[in-house]
Amino acid sequence: MRKEFRGYDPIAVDAFLARCLATPGIYRSRFPELRGRTPGGARVTPEQIRGVRFGKATLGYQIRVVDDLLDELEAELRITTAPEPVPAVEAVRALRTISLVEAERASLARTAGRR
Repeated sequence: MRKEFRGYDPIAVDAFLARCLATPGIYRSRFPELRGRTPGGARVTPEQIRGVRFGKATLGYQIRVVDDLLDELEAELRITTAPEPVPAVEAVRALRTISLVEAERASLARTAGRR
């Protein structure tokens, strides 16, 4: 990431991004800005990414670029770690009924073809 005269503290940003890389669901290949960084530290949650704050430093990382990257990381983590929705019992029954009907239809078609 490029630096500007007054931006986010690079040491704090690098440490947080290393934690992000240690989190399953965040893939380095999707984020070229993370290449070359070593994963480390505790995993992060989307809420932690949303709430992280960095101090400012002279010759720090560009604020807009870091904020955009964090928004993308948060969205990626929300998608990849979202719990699977539990299907309603009625939906499961309907799917089973459809599969049984389809199997019966195929069986009847074979039987009809033999006569």
